[in-house]
Amino acid sequence: MPRELAQELNKGVIVGTFSRKTTLKTTYPYLALGNNIVMAMLRASMKESVAVFKHPFFKGLIFFYKISVLDGKGQERFGRFVGITEEGKLVDPKIIWDLDPVEKEELPPPSMIDNAISKVEESVSKLASEIAKETSKKFEEIKEKTKQSIISYYSNEIAKLSERMKEYEQRLSEAPHYSRLIKGLKRGLRV
Repeated sequence: MPRELAQELNKGVIVGTFSRKTTLKTTYPYLALGNNIVMAMLRASMKESVAVFKHPFFKGLIFFYKISVLDGKGQERFGRFVGITEEGKLVDPKIIWDLDPVEKEELPPPSMIDNAISKVEESVSKLASEIAKETSKKFEEIKEKTKQSIISYYSNEIAKLSERMKEYEQRLSEAPHYSRLIKGLKRGLRV
Protein backbone atom coordinates (compact mmCIF):
# COMPACT_ATOMS: atom_id res chain seq x y z
CA MET A 1 0.00 0.00 0.00
CA PRO A 2 1.38 3.46 -0.81
CA ARG A 3 2.72 5.27 2.24
CA GLU A 4 0.38 8.29 1.83
CA LEU A 5 -2.66 6.01 1.63
CA ALA A 6 -1.56 3.99 4.65
CA GLN A 7 -1.18 7.22 6.63
CA GLU A 8 -4.56 8.50 5.45
CA LEU A 9 -6.28 5.26 6.51
CA ASN A 10 -4.03 4.90 9.57
CA LYS A 11 -3.39 1.28 8.56
CA GLY A 12 -0.32 -0.47 7.21
CA VAL A 13 -2.02 -3.68 6.16
CA ILE A 14 -5.59 -4.09 5.00
CA VAL A 15 -7.37 -7.32 5.84
CA GLY A 16 -10.63 -8.04 4.06
CA THR A 17 -12.34 -9.95 1.30
CA PHE A 18 -14.13 -9.21 -1.94
CA SER A 19 -16.41 -12.22 -1.43
CA ARG A 20 -19.72 -11.89 0.43
CA LYS A 21 -19.72 -15.60 1.20
CA THR A 22 -16.32 -15.37 2.85
CA THR A 23 -17.47 -12.32 4.83
CA LEU A 24 -20.46 -14.21 6.17
CA LYS A 25 -18.32 -17.21 7.16
CA THR A 26 -15.46 -15.23 8.71
CA THR A 27 -14.87 -11.97 10.53
CA TYR A 28 -13.13 -10.33 7.55
CA PRO A 29 -14.67 -7.03 6.45
CA TYR A 30 -16.32 -6.96 3.03
CA LEU A 31 -14.35 -4.79 0.60
CA ALA A 32 -16.62 -3.30 -2.05
CA LEU A 33 -17.45 0.08 -3.57
CA GLY A 34 -18.62 2.37 -0.81
CA ASN A 35 -16.25 0.84 1.76
CA ASN A 36 -13.96 3.58 3.14
CA ILE A 37 -10.81 1.60 2.37
CA VAL A 38 -11.80 0.78 -1.21
CA MET A 39 -12.95 4.36 -1.86
CA ALA A 40 -9.65 5.71 -0.47
CA MET A 41 -7.74 3.33 -2.77
CA LEU A 42 -9.81 4.49 -5.75
CA ARG A 43 -9.23 8.17 -4.90
CA ALA A 44 -5.50 7.49 -4.56
CA SER A 45 -5.46 5.65 -7.88
CA MET A 46 -7.25 8.52 -9.61
CA LYS A 47 -4.45 10.95 -8.79
CA GLU A 48 -2.36 11.62 -11.84
CA SER A 49 0.50 9.19 -11.63
CA VAL A 50 2.04 6.31 -13.48
CA ALA A 51 2.39 2.79 -12.16
CA VAL A 52 3.80 -0.07 -14.19
CA PHE A 53 2.54 -3.62 -13.76
CA LYS A 54 2.66 -6.79 -15.79
CA HIS A 55 -0.04 -9.29 -16.64
CA PRO A 56 0.59 -13.04 -16.95
CA PHE A 57 -0.56 -13.24 -20.59
CA PHE A 58 -1.50 -9.72 -21.77
CA LYS A 59 1.13 -7.92 -23.85
CA GLY A 60 1.19 -4.17 -24.39
CA LEU A 61 0.05 -1.19 -22.38
CA ILE A 62 -3.27 -0.60 -20.64
CA PHE A 63 -4.31 2.84 -19.44
CA PHE A 64 -6.97 3.35 -16.82
CA TYR A 65 -9.20 6.42 -16.85
CA LYS A 66 -12.16 7.70 -14.94
CA ILE A 67 -14.50 9.36 -17.41
CA SER A 68 -17.46 11.35 -16.17
CA VAL A 69 -19.64 14.28 -17.12
CA LEU A 70 -19.72 17.40 -14.96
CA ASP A 71 -23.12 19.01 -14.53
CA GLY A 72 -23.76 22.76 -14.24
CA LYS A 73 -22.89 22.63 -10.54
CA GLY A 74 -19.55 20.92 -11.21
CA GLN A 75 -20.68 17.56 -9.82
CA GLU A 76 -19.81 14.31 -11.56
CA ARG A 77 -22.65 12.43 -13.21
CA PHE A 78 -22.70 8.93 -14.72
CA GLY A 79 -18.94 8.36 -14.40
CA ARG A 80 -17.19 5.21 -15.55
CA PHE A 81 -13.82 3.67 -14.77
CA VAL A 82 -12.38 2.19 -17.97
CA GLY A 83 -9.31 0.35 -19.12
CA ILE A 84 -8.06 1.07 -22.65
CA THR A 85 -5.27 -0.73 -24.48
CA GLU A 86 -2.69 1.12 -26.53
CA GLU A 87 -4.66 0.04 -29.65
CA GLY A 88 -7.73 1.85 -28.29
CA LYS A 89 -9.71 -1.27 -27.32
CA LEU A 90 -11.74 -1.28 -24.12
CA VAL A 91 -10.66 -3.75 -21.44
CA ASP A 92 -12.59 -4.69 -18.33
CA PRO A 93 -11.02 -2.52 -15.61
CA LYS A 94 -11.23 -5.47 -13.20
CA ILE A 95 -8.08 -6.75 -14.93
CA ILE A 96 -6.19 -4.47 -12.58
CA TRP A 97 -6.59 -7.10 -9.84
CA ASP A 98 -4.59 -9.60 -11.94
CA LEU A 99 -1.56 -7.35 -12.42
CA ASP A 100 1.81 -7.86 -10.73
CA PRO A 101 4.42 -5.16 -9.94
CA VAL A 102 7.26 -4.74 -12.42
CA GLU A 103 10.94 -4.62 -11.55
CA LYS A 104 12.77 -1.42 -12.52
CA GLU A 105 14.71 -3.26 -15.23
CA GLU A 106 11.49 -4.18 -17.04
CA LEU A 107 10.11 -0.63 -17.42
CA PRO A 108 9.15 0.31 -20.99
CA PRO A 109 10.97 3.25 -22.59
CA PRO A 110 9.25 6.65 -22.05
CA SER A 111 8.92 7.18 -25.81
CA MET A 112 6.83 4.00 -26.06
CA ILE A 113 4.52 5.27 -23.32
CA ASP A 114 4.23 8.73 -24.92
CA ASN A 115 3.28 7.22 -28.29
CA ALA A 116 0.72 4.93 -26.69
CA ILE A 117 -0.81 7.80 -24.68
CA SER A 118 -1.36 9.89 -27.82
CA LYS A 119 -3.21 6.94 -29.44
CA VAL A 120 -5.26 6.24 -26.33
CA GLU A 121 -6.30 9.87 -25.80
CA GLU A 122 -8.19 9.77 -29.10
CA SER A 123 -10.16 6.72 -27.93
CA VAL A 124 -10.79 8.36 -24.57
CA SER A 125 -12.14 11.49 -26.30
CA LYS A 126 -14.54 9.38 -28.37
CA LEU A 127 -15.67 7.48 -25.30
CA ALA A 128 -16.13 10.71 -23.34
CA SER A 129 -18.30 12.17 -26.11
CA GLU A 130 -20.41 8.97 -26.15
CA ILE A 131 -20.85 9.22 -22.38
CA ALA A 132 -21.79 12.90 -22.77
CA LYS A 133 -24.43 11.98 -25.38
CA GLU A 134 -25.83 9.22 -23.14
CA THR A 135 -25.94 11.63 -20.24
CA SER A 136 -27.73 14.31 -22.22
CA LYS A 137 -30.29 11.70 -23.34
CA LYS A 138 -30.81 10.67 -19.70
CA PHE A 139 -31.23 14.32 -18.67
CA GLU A 140 -33.73 14.88 -21.49
CA GLU A 141 -35.71 11.82 -20.35
CA ILE A 142 -35.68 13.10 -16.77
CA LYS A 143 -36.74 16.55 -17.95
CA GLU A 144 -39.61 15.10 -20.01
CA LYS A 145 -40.79 12.88 -17.13
CA THR A 146 -40.67 15.84 -14.77
CA LYS A 147 -42.62 17.98 -17.23
CA GLN A 148 -45.26 15.26 -17.63
CA SER A 149 -45.52 14.88 -13.84
CA ILE A 150 -46.05 18.62 -13.39
CA ILE A 151 -48.65 18.73 -16.17
CA SER A 152 -50.44 15.73 -14.69
CA TYR A 153 -50.43 17.20 -11.18
CA TYR A 154 -51.82 20.59 -12.23
CA SER A 155 -54.35 18.99 -14.58
CA ASN A 156 -55.69 16.98 -11.63
CA GLU A 157 -55.79 20.10 -9.46
CA ILE A 158 -57.70 22.02 -12.14
CA ALA A 159 -60.13 19.11 -12.52
CA LYS A 160 -60.75 19.10 -8.75
CA LEU A 161 -61.34 22.85 -8.72
CA SER A 162 -63.70 22.57 -11.72
CA GLU A 163 -65.67 19.87 -9.89
CA ARG A 164 -65.93 22.05 -6.81
CA MET A 165 -67.02 24.99 -8.96
CA LYS A 166 -69.76 22.88 -10.60
CA GLU A 167 -70.89 21.76 -7.16
CA TYR A 168 -71.03 25.38 -5.97
CA GLU A 169 -72.95 26.44 -9.10
CA GLN A 170 -75.47 23.70 -8.42
CA ARG A 171 -75.80 24.88 -4.83
CA LEU A 172 -76.09 28.50 -6.04
CA SER A 173 -79.39 27.67 -7.60
CA GLU A 174 -80.43 26.41 -4.16
CA ALA A 175 -78.85 29.23 -2.12
CA PRO A 176 -77.50 32.60 -3.42
CA HIS A 177 -74.63 32.96 -0.87
CA TYR A 178 -72.50 30.44 -2.86
CA SER A 179 -71.79 33.09 -5.52
CA ARG A 180 -68.80 34.41 -3.51
CA LEU A 181 -67.28 30.91 -3.31
CA ILE A 182 -67.58 30.52 -7.10
CA LYS A 183 -65.92 33.92 -7.71
CA GLY A 184 -63.04 32.94 -5.40
CA LEU A 185 -62.49 29.65 -7.25
CA LYS A 186 -62.57 31.39 -10.64
CA ARG A 187 -59.87 33.80 -9.43
CA GLY A 188 -57.80 30.78 -8.30
CA LEU A 189 -58.11 29.19 -11.76
CA ARG A 190 -56.88 32.36 -13.51
CA VAL A 191 -53.68 32.47 -11.48
